[in-house]
Amino acid sequence: MKLKKKCGIFGLFSIKYDNTLIDKTIIGLEHLQHRGREAAGISYYNDNIVVYKNFGLVKSIFKDFKNNNILVKSCIGHTRYSTTKKSNKSLSEQFDNIQPLYSELYDFSLVHNGNIPNMDNIIKKYNITEMKTDSDSEIFVKLIQMSKKKTFDEKVIEIVDKIPGVYSLIIQTKEAIYGIKDRYGIRPLCLAHNGETFCLSSESTYTGECSYIRELLSSEVVKIDNNGVNTIYKNDTNISNFCLFERIYFMKHTSTMNNELIESQRYTFGYKLGESEDILEYNNKHIIVVDIPNTAIPSAKGYADALNLKYTPIFEKISGTGRTFILPNNNSRYTTNRKGLKFKDNVTLDTTQSIVLVDDSLVRGNTIKSIVQKLHEYGITDIHLRISSPPVKYPCYYGIDIPTKEELLAYNHTIPEIENLLGITSLRYLDYDEMAKLYEGTHCGSCFTGKYNNELMNW
Repeated sequence: MKLKKKCGIFGLFSIKYDNTLIDKTIIGLEHLQHRGREAAGISYYNDNIVVYKNFGLVKSIFKDFKNNNILVKSCIGHTRYSTTKKSNKSLSEQFDNIQPLYSELYDFSLVHNGNIPNMDNIIKKYNITEMKTDSDSEIFVKLIQMSKKKTFDEKVIEIVDKIPGVYSLIIQTKEAIYGIKDRYGIRPLCLAHNGETFCLSSESTYTGECSYIRELLSSEVVKIDNNGVNTIYKNDTNISNFCLFERIYFMKHTSTMNNELIESQRYTFGYKLGESEDILEYNNKHIIVVDIPNTAIPSAKGYADALNLKYTPIFEKISGTGRTFILPNNNSRYTTNRKGLKFKDNVTLDTTQSIVLVDDSLVRGNTIKSIVQKLHEYGITDIHLRISSPPVKYPCYYGIDIPTKEELLAYNHTIPEIENLLGITSLRYLDYDEMAKLYEGTHCGSCFTGKYNNELMNW
């Protein structure tokens, strides 16, 4: 199985022709750059659908494309997550995988966030042939092209009936854009509105000057056209299984999920972790709590508040470093962490005897290893690592590049072994049951439990 397309998607529709939609879509992709740094693209509708895409970061791809003043009715975009797999495809073949994907038949384009587990079986099940790419996203294009349904609405709805997951999709035609979530709602997609303009986005952190309305529901299909936004399909029997790792790490702290800021949820994770602390002497005035910027900042504050310890941010990321989790290999992750993180100016740790280092997750161990080394070089030897998520022990097949079990630190090693490998005094995680209770079963935690949804995995 290939893990692909852990990405960000964005789309705008205007009832009237608008010369700002393309720029706003590009800005939207810049705000979703943390979800993918390998490639990006947009498609827009003027007199026909035009696709513009390339390898690289959003700013470099579209640096000569902004302020184009093109009047359009809709524009959708995609930013692609790097993978750990080295492709043996030619550059032109790899280029074909960059989204949006376009179909001349029915004249539509499509962007996808997620991953279809066992895609080979679904290709056989529905007799899909002549795939132009090795991307699971092309399956959606093929199913629409092959559908015997009469209307395009029905062709789109049929996707939800045929494929249980995992996907959030935006589909563009000359008359509308569609937002689609799979039956389990694992990947995010939200809706926003401002007057005659509507937005669909992986995250609410930027919505093209529209006001956030809500997250799409599991199995929901919304159609946005000149009549506004309408839900054209929803199966009420489906249950939300939103990805816990999105809340823990992937989403921006300024995004909203279930009417609560991600930052607030991460603070709660840290607070719960602090409440379960059973090793440290809480009243030791020489202990400080330190975050690993930037995703762990709320959790470090929550942990410190739970124990009435001093929170002291001593590290900062060098501008342009970005998210290390989505870099393509271990060497690049380790090198980026060494170069991309530095002590803040005027940091003084002369009276500090112990540090509680708080991070949001521990996957491969590259980030922690380089930071612990920095602290050792500074002269701090009593380092307690606290992780505001459960141990990641199993791969993700649903759209996050959590690798094979063999690469996962927590799968291969006990806590004492990890403490020894990293050179730390102690290690504690947030208990899975504590985190799960916060969401009353409406979550996916397969990377923590190793329990996978049979409907998604077996065809």
